[in-house]
Amino acid sequence: MLNTFDHLMTFQGPQTVIARPTEVVAPAPCAKKVHKHKHLHVVRHMMDSWLGAVLGGGVYGAWAVWANWSQGATMALTIGAAHWLTSALLTFFGTLAMRQFYGRGQPQMWGWAGSLRAFAGGLCLTYASLFAVHGALGTQHLLLTLAPGIVPNILFCASYALLLKRTMTAVTP
Repeated sequence: MLNTFDHLMTFQGPQTVIARPTEVVAPAPCAKKVHKHKHLHVVRHMMDSWLGAVLGGGVYGAWAVWANWSQGATMALTIGAAHWLTSALLTFFGTLAMRQFYGRGQPQMWGWAGSLRAFAGGLCLTYASLFAVHGALGTQHLLLTLAPGIVPNILFCASYALLLKRTMTAVTP
């Protein structure tokens, strides 16, 4: 029996296929794979959200204030606010850019090559933006300001690129 809109399709045997015009049609073993990685979609949603970006940017902003306190309170707070804003915007829009680097909408470009493009593109975008903002502000302790974020940024970009690999390919039959 084969109904394509509001019913489940059943083939000869126990395999069930989801069948709605807006859903992916995949055999049951693939559908189980999607449910198996459902928690990864929640993690990815948090990483993509404004809340995650604002919280992450706040940590970096506080560090920037402390690292630049020798320039005076006003300048340190200005640098901290700029670093917080830049970090929050980079986290939010950086994940969007990383999805584009990964090859969103083009399954033939996904996989390890897509993850590598997302990782490299995310890091390049992050540090080009941070250098531009702090260069415009005249941040004297640029390396001290950016150094604590190097390892977390590498880990964030690597984990997000791998998360894309796991969540973007999970529904392909």
